[in-house]
Formats: sequence, C-alpha cells, structure tokens
Amino acid sequence: SSAVGLPASKRRQRRSRCARTSWRVKTVEEYEKSESKKVQTPKKYFKFSSLLDMVGIVQFKANLSAEALKQEQERRHCFHQFLQGVLQINSEDRWTPKQAMQHTFVNPELPFDPDWRPPRDDRVPTSTWAPGAIWSGSACPSASSA
Repeated sequence: SSAVGLPASKRRQRRSRCARTSWRVKTVEEYEKSESKKVQTPKKYFKFSSLLDMVGIVQFKANLSAEALKQEQERRHCFHQFLQGVLQINSEDRWTPKQAMQHTFVNPELPFDPDWRPPRDDRVPTSTWAPGAIWSGSACPSASSA
C-alpha cells in the first residue's frame, strides 16, 4: 500500500522509521567503558602483516624442479596481484568484477604479466543514496509519496 492517502502525522512517523542510521566502531576505550570490561588480547593465528607475506608464508614443495619452482612462484605472484586488485578498500581503486574476470588468475589462458593493469570499466556509484532507491513496497515510501 502507498503512504499517499495517510494523514501527515502518519507519513512523518513512517518516514522516521525509514531514516538512515549512522554507525561507527567504538574505540577500545569507549567499548571498555560502556561494557565495564577489559578487551582481551586477541590470539595471533597467522604470522603475516601483508598480502605478500601471506602468499609467501606457504612453503614450496621440496621436490620441485627448477622449472616447476619458477611456475609456482609465478602463480603466487599472479595470486597476490589478483588479491591486491579485488581487496582494495577504496572503491575507486578496487577492480570491478568485469575487470577481475580479465585477470590471469581467473582466466589462465592469458599469459601472466607482472605489470598488468585492468582495462577501464564504468563504475557504479556506491556511496550515494537516494530516497526510495533501496526501499520498495510499503515499508519505506519514496520521496514523491511522502
């Protein structure tokens, strides 16, 4: 059902339920104060601090030939390059799915290029919000019906 025929007070009430909520992560100090307990020191399961360390921490098989070792090193370099592209925090720097599908790690028929850069791809805006763009049905009326 639509909110158009509702009285103004009901429309305001419905709009307030659809208001966008803002969240942030508490600092350790804020958490400890609000929960009245100390944060436990987390266990360290892995001994790496970067993707390159993570990819390199796995040891090579001992019986690899020189050629097989070279191929394995190239595969790891390829994997590292792929992870760096798809796991970028900044959405402007992160590869789109279309770009990722063109990488050697996903498309092994292509030769590996250590200097590979993804082709340009049109990005979909991710940080904009328009009333009614996410919500549908009667839960949150669009701006035009409010």
